[in-house]
Amino acid sequence: MRNKVLLGIIISGLIIKIAMLLILPSSSPETWEYETIANNILEGHGYQMERLGATHYSSVPPLYPFICAGIYALTNHSYLAVQLFQIILSCLVVLAIYIIGKNVFNRKVGLLAAFLTTFHPGLMIYTIWKIHPLLLDSFLILLVVLVFLKACTKLSLWKAFLSGAIIGLTMLTRSTVGLFLPFGIAYLALSQNVNKKKLLIFSCALLISTALIIAPWIVRNYSIHKQIIFTTATGELLWRGNNIEASGSSYLVSGKTVTETMPKDLAEKIYGKSELVQRDVFMKEAFGFIKKNPDQAIKLFVKKFYHYWWFSPQSGILYLKSWLSIYKIYYTIIIMLGGIGLYKAFCIHDPRVLQGVCLLLLMLLAISLAQSLFYVEGRHRWAIEPIILIFSANGIFSIGKYYLSRK
Repeated sequence: MRNKVLLGIIISGLIIKIAMLLILPSSSPETWEYETIANNILEGHGYQMERLGATHYSSVPPLYPFICAGIYALTNHSYLAVQLFQIILSCLVVLAIYIIGKNVFNRKVGLLAAFLTTFHPGLMIYTIWKIHPLLLDSFLILLVVLVFLKACTKLSLWKAFLSGAIIGLTMLTRSTVGLFLPFGIAYLALSQNVNKKKLLIFSCALLISTALIIAPWIVRNYSIHKQIIFTTATGELLWRGNNIEASGSSYLVSGKTVTETMPKDLAEKIYGKSELVQRDVFMKEAFGFIKKNPDQAIKLFVKKFYHYWWFSPQSGILYLKSWLSIYKIYYTIIIMLGGIGLYKAFCIHDPRVLQGVCLLLLMLLAISLAQSLFYVEGRHRWAIEPIILIFSANGIFSIGKYYLSRK
C-alpha cells in the first residue's frame, strides 16, 4: 500500500509537470552558458564558449553540457527532450528524498517529504522552464547522502568506491560538494566504532575513486592549458562575492550584474585576455581584497551565509514581487516546521535517527559554507532544499502527534 502511495506521488508529479509544460509553454525555455557549450560541441567547435572577449575552454563544469549535447544530438536539438529529461530527474529526486526520509525517520516521513518535494515551487520552475543543471545537482547530492547512509552501517571497499564515484560525478556539475569529503570522512569516523585502519583504507579508496572520476577532465584541461585544473578555470565566481563593491549576490539592487559594473581599470585587465589570464586577474583581485580587508571579507562571508539560508536584497529581482512574497511565506513555514522536526529528532535519543540527522546537517552545512565562499543566489539553496523538507515532514507529524496526545 505504501509503495502505491509513493508511486501515486511520483506519477501525479510527473503528470502535472508534463501538463504544465504542454499547457503553459514559453516561446522557449531560459538557457544559460551550458546551451552555448552544447551547441559548440554539436557544431564541431568543441567544449568552449566566448566570455569577456575570450574563448573559455574550462570555465563551466562539464557534466550537464555534455548531457544536453547528447540529448540534442539524438533529438534534433529538442528543448522539449531536455525538459522531459529534467522532469524524470525531478521524479528521481522525489524517490531519493523518500528513501532518505524513510531511512532516517520512517516511511510516513519519507512519503510526506516526497510529496512536499514533488510540488516544491523553485524546483518546478527549474524543471519545466529553464535549461539548467539544478535538478541534476540536487539528484546527485542526494545520491551522495544515500551512499553515506549505507556506508555508516558497515565500511567496505565497494561502498567507498561507489561513494567516491558519485562524489566525483557530482563535482563535475557542482564542485562545492567537494567540501563534503572531509565532513563525510569525519562523520564516518565519529558515527561508528571502527578501527583506524579500516577507516583509513575506506578514506583512501573514497579519495582515489573520486579522483579517478575527475581525472579525464583534469587530463583534458592539462592538454589545453598545460596546467592542472580540477573542475573549472574561472576566478570570476570567487571575485563576484569578494570585492570592495560586492553585495554577496551576482546582482546589484539596480538589476545589473557585478561583472557588468566592474571598475574600468579591472575591465581593461580582463577583456580580450586569455581564459587563464582572466582567471589569474580575478583571483588576484579577490584575494587582494580579502588580504587588505579581512574584517570586511569575514562580514561579507557571514552575510552571504545568512543570505544563503534566508533572502538577500536582490532576491526575486528577476521575478514578480508577488512571486517572491508567496515564496517567502512558503519558505518561512517549511523552515519553522523543519526546526520543529529537527528538535523532535534530537529529543528521540535514537542513535540511528541521530546518525542520519547529523549526516543531513553536515551536507547542508558543507554546501552552504562552500557556496558562501563565492556568491549566493536563491537557486543555490533550492538544490538542497528537499533535505529541509525531510525535517519539515517530521515536524508536521510531530505536531500531529502532539495534538492527538492532547485529545
